[in-house]
Amino acid sequence: MPTPHILIVEDDAPLAQLMAQALTKEGYAVSVEPRGDRAVALIEALRPQLVLLDLMLPGLDGVEVCKRARRSYGGRILMITAKESDADHILGLEVGADDYLVKPVPPRLLMARVKAHIRRAQQSEGLKIEVGALSIDPSTRTVTVGGAPLALTTSELDLLLYLASHPGQVLTRQDIYLALRGIDHDGVDRSIDLRISKLRAHLRAAGLTSDIIKTVHGKGYLFALNPDGLLDGRGAEGAEGAEGAEGAEGGE
Repeated sequence: MPTPHILIVEDDAPLAQLMAQALTKEGYAVSVEPRGDRAVALIEALRPQLVLLDLMLPGLDGVEVCKRARRSYGGRILMITAKESDADHILGLEVGADDYLVKPVPPRLLMARVKAHIRRAQQSEGLKIEVGALSIDPSTRTVTVGGAPLALTTSELDLLLYLASHPGQVLTRQDIYLALRGIDHDGVDRSIDLRISKLRAHLRAAGLTSDIIKTVHGKGYLFALNPDGLLDGRGAEGAEGAEGAEGAEGGE
C-alpha cells in the first residue's frame, strides 16, 4: 500500500513545521502550503489522502478553499480553526469538511484524528449492502438508489457505511464518534447528529424514507434492514414514517 500523503494548508510556519515533523515521524508523506489561493490547485494536483486545512489563510480562507476543492476532490478534509463557535464548525461541515479541531490542538489528539481519517480513507474491503432500492458498495465507496448514484460527502459516506455495516444494531454517539474520529465523544459535540440529519435528507430526496436510519430514544441510531421503510421507486409507500423519524432527529 502506498504511503499516505497529507497536505497541510497552514500559514503559521512554526506550527506547520511542527505538524509536518510529527506526521513525517509517523511515516506519512507530507506537503505544506501556506496560502489559501494556491491550496485548491495543489489539492487537485496532489490528490492527498488527507488535507489539514486552517480556517484563516491569506489569499483565500479555509471555508472557500474547502468549497472549491470539493468540486473535484473526494478525499478527506480536517479543518483546523481558532474559532470555537458552533456556527463556524457547522459552516465547515456544510461546505464539505469531514471534521474539525480547535486550536491549540494537543499533539496526541491531532495524531489520533489523522490516523482515524487515514484509516477510513484506506478502507476498501467489504461486501455490497443492498436494502430495497439502496445499494452500498464499500469497495468502491459508491452508493446508488435504484441504480442512480447518490452524491455524498466523504463524512456522510463514512457514516452510512458504518451504520450499514452494523445492521439492526443500536449504535451510540460514543460508538460512532470513536469509529469515525478515533476519540471518545465529549457529550457536547453535535456533529454526528448534524450528519445523521443531512444523510437522512439525502436519502429522502433520492426516494427513500428516513426510516432506514432510526433513532432509538435514549440510546442512539440503528440501520434498519426492513424494506418496509423504503419507497419502491414510485414514491407512494413509506411516507407515513418520514414525519415521525424527522421529529426524532437528534433525539438520542
